Amino acid sequence: MSEKALHRRRREVVTPQKFIQIEGPEWRQRVRDGTAEWAECLACGRDMGPRVTKGRLVSHFYHRKGVDASDCPYSPNPNPRFRHVWADRWDIPRGDRLRREFCEERNLKTAFNVCTRIAGSVSTDEFIAMVREADRRRIWRYSAIRLEFVPYVLLTLIDFHAVANRNRVRRLDFGFDFRFIIHLAHTQPLNRIWEFPGKHELRPAFADTGVDIHKIRTFRIADSRIERNRDDIGWISEPAYRKLDRELCQGR
Repeated sequence: MSEKALHRRRREVVTPQKFIQIEGPEWRQRVRDGTAEWAECLACGRDMGPRVTKGRLVSHFYHRKGVDASDCPYSPNPNPRFRHVWADRWDIPRGDRLRREFCEERNLKTAFNVCTRIAGSVSTDEFIAMVREADRRRIWRYSAIRLEFVPYVLLTLIDFHAVANRNRVRRLDFGFDFRFIIHLAHTQPLNRIWEFPGKHELRPAFADTGVDIHKIRTFRIADSRIERNRDDIGWISEPAYRKLDRELCQGR
């Protein structure tokens, strides 16, 4: 559940009380009649409805009944993989601008470079999959998110495969799937990691069990070892850049 959702017609982040104020107390019946819309989950884009309560219970939005939202952090029983991918403050206009800024050539190459330096090897297809998942999860709209933190979030959104004789992180003697998990210093929304940089970690874990992999090093967010080489983008080929631009940015 979430304390806020997006009013689709107004493109405005609202509370349950505000949603009912806009749509009227007959909203539920109008939804059944097809004359009203559901609210939109800020994290996954699925339908949500308002539940206004009194007393000690907190009013909230809930996912529409029958909708599988297990991969959403606002689900009652979220997949542990994505529990960290949530925010308590959103800025939609700024997020839309940030996504366009991400597509500037230097920014796109820098993000690809940072992801590659952390994971050891990232293909263009893997990077495209990360960004598309970020689009689906609307991470750009997290309040005050800055471009330099985006790669650390992107790396948590897909699984990687470790194989023999690949560089750095993936140079192991057998193959397995792994993922990166953000470990926050305290239980808090993801948008706090850029408010308090250096206090949180990006850790590799086995994809099937979630257990930390101690053979692969952890990284601070943001990590000084990575940040001092952030702008070393000369190795990215022109065909690779054109592919990223075509798949992720053209037409936006």
